[in-house]
Amino acid sequence: MNIKFLLPAVALSLTLASCSKEKTETTAMDSSVDSMAMPAQDSTIVAAPEADTMQTGNTFNYVSNDGKTKFTLTHDAANGTVVVKNETDGKTYNMKQEVSGSGEKYVDENGYYFIGHQGEFYFGKDDKDLVTGKRQ
Repeated sequence: MNIKFLLPAVALSLTLASCSKEKTETTAMDSSVDSMAMPAQDSTIVAAPEADTMQTGNTFNYVSNDGKTKFTLTHDAANGTVVVKNETDGKTYNMKQEVSGSGEKYVDENGYYFIGHQGEFYFGKDDKDLVTGKRQ
């Protein structure tokens, strides 16, 4: 066998072996982190809303499934509130964030709510959905 081909093959296999070993050590080190060392969190923290709406002042547009009703949602992360505006009838709802198992939920003092989850929304009053649709 020619030595010109043997030396690069050995160097390549040593490089691959060292990369494989480093990855294994990193994984082992990550899995050994003691979960008890993490700081305790305040139980009053509200479930985090979807990341794309947590930006103060940003406006997000939604349209009903039938295309007849449009909403805009403007988020104020500093106050944990949103302004939901029904662009079709001009009504505005000032809502506060509530705990939600998944996604985001806002409710106003009159019982109107806006729920956003995985690109879909539900707008309603008390426990009844009035309009459903998708984020644009």
